[in-house]
Amino acid sequence: MSGLRPGNNVWMILVFLLVIAASSRPVAAQERIQVILQFDDTWRSQYYNALPVLEEYNFTATFMPFVIDHGRGFGGNQGSYMTWDEIIDLQQRGMEIGSQGWSHPEDMTKLSEDDIIKEVIYSKDELEKHGLVIYGWTYPNDVWNKNIMSIVKETYTYSVPQSYMYERRLVPKDADRHSLEGTAVTNELMSEFRAYLEGVDKNNTIILIYHEIENTGGKVVKPVDSFREQMKYLYENGYTGVSFRDYFGLAEKEPGMSDHEMTLRIAIALVLIIFTLYVFCMAGK
Repeated sequence: MSGLRPGNNVWMILVFLLVIAASSRPVAAQERIQVILQFDDTWRSQYYNALPVLEEYNFTATFMPFVIDHGRGFGGNQGSYMTWDEIIDLQQRGMEIGSQGWSHPEDMTKLSEDDIIKEVIYSKDELEKHGLVIYGWTYPNDVWNKNIMSIVKETYTYSVPQSYMYERRLVPKDADRHSLEGTAVTNELMSEFRAYLEGVDKNNTIILIYHEIENTGGKVVKPVDSFREQMKYLYENGYTGVSFRDYFGLAEKEPGMSDHEMTLRIAIALVLIIFTLYVFCMAGK
């Protein structure tokens, strides 16, 4: 052991290991370009097929449930939609919950004033009764008028009045929070998905809207493997998926370990290891 000189070799090893840790870490969360992820209707497939992928890449997202739809709402214990417990669990795991109304009506402009209030205001009240923090609203089927939008603006911090299929809609950082436009993601090719991201940067984002994440097929159904491939592409190319809450800085994100924090912990562990080796070498002299 006398051949190992603490004042030279040990500290050279320390510097070498720290350089490796710093150079090999992934792009830190704060350096990534943010892409807003929105999931409509809270299909149960989102909980079982999308949530694990989001957590794998440390992404957040906003889930937009409707309260009830003639017995098939997510408050039930069976069916294609999430249960209350699953919705609550989403929030506890760092996801954001918004509202898509009480019953997801086909055309809100044909409703009475009382029914509009029920859809917009009472749905938020019901969600909040379950301990959910609600900031945002998305319009069912993108149907609205000035009266409906006025009520929405008084009730929510932001809203998404329009979405488009196969069309990229960039959202400037300073956009009106009640005039947000999303891009519905369906069965497009990866080349088309990559094209959606053109122009997305620190000052412009895109709202990617998903529905079912399942292998059943359908107009707005995203196959599981295809969804995973898209999320992997985002992560490996310097993007991060975020909720509206996180993008707009409406509240503190649920506790979690970022890439930067992970690197810092590794560096501290390496310092402790080297310091222990140093003390051991000094004791052997």
